[in-house]
Amino acid sequence: MRQEVNEVGATEPPPINSPRFTKREAETSVVLLSNQTLVLGGLIQTRRTNIRIGIPGLSRIPILGLLFGSQEEKIEKTELVLMITPRVVGTAVEAARLTEEMRKATPELEQSIRKSPRPLTPTPPPPREPAAPGGP
Repeated sequence: MRQEVNEVGATEPPPINSPRFTKREAETSVVLLSNQTLVLGGLIQTRRTNIRIGIPGLSRIPILGLLFGSQEEKIEKTELVLMITPRVVGTAVEAARLTEEMRKATPELEQSIRKSPRPLTPTPPPPREPAAPGGP
């Protein structure tokens, strides 16, 4: 199992002038019984942002600037959590039944299945006509 989070970071200063990309990932292997749910947590991120609002110029004056502006610290926390429930399927009928259950439980899955490209299926050959009795 592999979890990965990518995001665009701050822009590098000149001469590069290109955004910085950050990548965080975690990988694990587990053994589970059929229908046993595993919760994988990890890839926790805390982002702090300082926001300054005020009258341009006046809000930057030491001490007096407090009268003409305000400062706020915004803290965002995100955590990527995966829940996995493996199912051992013995027959094609059982696999189809389980797939249909999952489609009903997750409408997003149904939409992505509809949008996915379909494999080309070969056209079956036309049925052969039986030979006439006593013919060549």
